Amino acid sequence: MLQDDMSPQIATPAAPLVGYNKVYCKSTGDIYIQNSSGLEQPASSNWTLVSKSGTYAATSSDSIILASAGSAFTVTLPTAVGAMGQIYTIKKTDVSTNVVTVATTSSQTIDGNLNTLLPFQYDFVSVVSDGTNWQIINNAVTQDVRHLDSLNMASGIYASIPRWAAGASINLVSGTLAIVPIWLPQGFVVGNLVWGTDGTAGATLTHQWMGLYDSSYNQLAVTADKTNTAVPVATKFTWAIATIASGASSTFTTTYTGTYFLGIMITATTMPNMSSAFGTVNPFMSDTPAFGFSDTGQTTPPTFPHTATTPANVSGNARFFYGAATA
Repeated sequence: MLQDDMSPQIATPAAPLVGYNKVYCKSTGDIYIQNSSGLEQPASSNWTLVSKSGTYAATSSDSIILASAGSAFTVTLPTAVGAMGQIYTIKKTDVSTNVVTVATTSSQTIDGNLNTLLPFQYDFVSVVSDGTNWQIINNAVTQDVRHLDSLNMASGIYASIPRWAAGASINLVSGTLAIVPIWLPQGFVVGNLVWGTDGTAGATLTHQWMGLYDSSYNQLAVTADKTNTAVPVATKFTWAIATIASGASSTFTTTYTGTYFLGIMITATTMPNMSSAFGTVNPFMSDTPAFGFSDTGQTTPPTFPHTATTPANVSGNARFFYGAATA
């Protein structure tokens, strides 16, 4: 409406008809759009940015959420129902490996998963509501070490590197846990952990075991200690899961899609070589996720709960051993 002085005024809008939106300006000067379901969101020209450092439930007026994780916390999306077209971007800004979990309500999903994880600095995910669930439309998740192509795995096998890339070897350190990242889908039932030797056999072995860890290096499952079992050259080893956090178990079921870690620990007077990918003077070794040597002074598998030491990235020569998780 126009006043007598002809200055423009925007009256409080009535609820729009079904299929129509209303547009209005708030006292902040920002323009918002509201649909017939009552969903309010900013016009694309004025994204709303908020910064959070603890558990947070996103609101309909949020657009971008910057998360600084002094400790791990969760950002929960609102219901996707009645919010078709609503977009959120959540970004982790701090340098820690404290995980920011982006979760849903009412068992809704994000690309088929109940949550998605942002464990490293500058990881982000953008999602849009399809009216029922949330769909990822853009992301940059450093820790998401995905399989490269169909040659990288056989059915039901997820490996740290393609089998055809395991053309070199690394030397383990007796009593030290070695860790590599591996991508696993949510709901995958892990029954066995796999590794293999190259050209050097182990001698005078006393302890041998493998473990599965989440993206924050929390221990999820371990095999039994194989103690003095022979470790010959050029041999594949498949070790069954024996224990998870709740006790004895032959399987562990993954709870999210993304990066996990595989670890192996051996004590011996002569350490076996592991099959690996190898490169010299690799400029990418300071990138995340970190892999390499973790806990020291190890013998038997640690009791639960246990968090492995964040490994120092391998420097000089890039050694990325072959490890796999199978059903």
